[in-house]
Amino acid sequence: MNIVVVEDSLSIRAHLRSLISEVASADVVAEAECELEAINQIIEHNPDVVVLDINLKNGTGIEVLRYIREKSYGGKVIVMTNYAFPQYEKKCMELGADYFLDKCKDIYQLSGLLGDIAKHSDEMERQNVKHG
Repeated sequence: MNIVVVEDSLSIRAHLRSLISEVASADVVAEAECELEAINQIIEHNPDVVVLDINLKNGTGIEVLRYIREKSYGGKVIVMTNYAFPQYEKKCMELGADYFLDKCKDIYQLSGLLGDIAKHSDEMERQNVKHG
């Protein structure tokens, strides 16, 4: 499972990479810290999952989310933010986020969530092989 991490803090990106490394099938294929870089990395790598912060250098994760969903990006999007206010959650979910996590409270749920996504993806792939 390929993952792009979009986070403006180098130390938090390192922490996220560490959590992601706990999932056997997960691989961080790219990182970005600003809106344009995030969009370019997502287009280039077409990852299975994007871990997306709202507050970025030179832009917002909300605009990244809007753009990639308008361009029919079909992977999972996990918004992880320190701005876990109901209005942000509502906006992100309306724009097509699959999950909305509070970095302060929920960060350690990331590896379990990614494991669940990978397991579900494997099950779907097996179903397609059986029926394909």
